[in-house]
This record gives sequence, C-alpha cells and structure tokens, in this order.
Amino acid sequence: MQAVGPVRPVVRQSFHLPNYAKIPTRKELPYATVLNFTIAFADLAGSRILQHALLTSMIKRKVCLIGAYAVGKTSLIRQFVSGLFSDGYLTTVGVKINKRSVTVSDQEVLLMIWDLAGRDEFEAVQKSYLRGASGFLYVADGTRRDTLAEVQKEIDLIVPDHPDTPSLLLLNKCDRENDWEVEDGDLTGFQEAGIETLLTSAMTGQNIAEAFDQLTRLMISHDPGN
Repeated sequence: MQAVGPVRPVVRQSFHLPNYAKIPTRKELPYATVLNFTIAFADLAGSRILQHALLTSMIKRKVCLIGAYAVGKTSLIRQFVSGLFSDGYLTTVGVKINKRSVTVSDQEVLLMIWDLAGRDEFEAVQKSYLRGASGFLYVADGTRRDTLAEVQKEIDLIVPDHPDTPSLLLLNKCDRENDWEVEDGDLTGFQEAGIETLLTSAMTGQNIAEAFDQLTRLMISHDPGN
C-alpha cells in the first residue's frame, strides 16, 4: 500500500444551515433530498467548491465534531478553516457546515466539516446529521472534566451505528494550564476503546491542523475510494 503523504491546505470555505426548528425531520425529508438541499444551499451561498468536487475525482469526506456546549468546537473549526480566534462564546444553533480542501499524496480531499450544536443545548446529537460521516472528532474541554462524560455519552450512542468510523478525542483549551482539570486516569476508557487523544488550543492553534491531518489519513486508509 502506498504511504499517505503530508497533508497541505488548498482552499477554505464555509456556509450555514438553518437551525433545528427549520430543518425537516428525516421522516419528512429523505436523506438524499437533504443532501441535495445542502448542495443547493452551498451553491446559493456562492460556493463552487462542492460543485467542483461532485464533477471531478476529488475525494470527499464528511467530518463531524461532537461535544458539549462551550468546549470550543466552533473555535477549533474557525481556527482550522480561517486561522482566526475569538475569545467570545461562538454558539452553534443546529448545524454549521464548513469546507476545507486538503491534498494527500497529490489527491485532493474535500473535508465537509459539520459543527453540531452542543449536547447540553439540544440533548443528544440528531442521528440524521451523522449519516454518511467518514470521521468523528470528539471534543472535550480540558478545564471542565465533566465534558469528558458528555463525550462518552455521545460515543455510546454513536458507535453502535458507526462502529468502524475513524475518530479522535481532542482535549481543547490546553493553553489554560492553570485551569486544567483532566488527568491521565480520566482517559483510560477512551484509550481502551482505541480512541487517540490530542491536546488542542483554538487560541494558539496547537495541534488543530495535526488533528484534521491525522483524521484525514485515518479516513483515507479506512476507505481510499471517493
């Protein structure tokens, strides 16, 4: 098998989906229609990246970020996609989809990054949003040990439907060393489940690109097709 080469950014874009109240349920709207709506919405927003991917051989991968409210999911994505950081709370209502194209071994990979509202805001993540996911980034706040428990609850609900989907655990806000609560022993369960942990900081950018790079490698290794 050919080794997967370094991942480098190519292009960045983002757009929004409406909140939960405005998105039809899966029973009301089949998934294929939802996907078509998402593509049309991106086009109406002025994006041509997804359209280009559908017409070419570009590999497409859907990545979902999962975690409690205020763990920094939106800030992590914003840092990865735009290189920006805000210390204000960037709440997500429903779903926000961001796109960034990267290159692996001369093959473009379009990452569709789904930023899902925190569990504490809308209970468990709606399973319909996870359909078709190629990888998961579970995010916890290292300054709030209880957010690990929230991540574990989501994993327990998600894994039965996505047993082999590549995933990583991100312990965010590692720049706040004086406020850190998570200890090595708290990660034993994740390690036993084969979920690797990375320390990240949306403020400094530490390990954010590395996390997406690593997940991309795992996703391509798991399923090298389009």
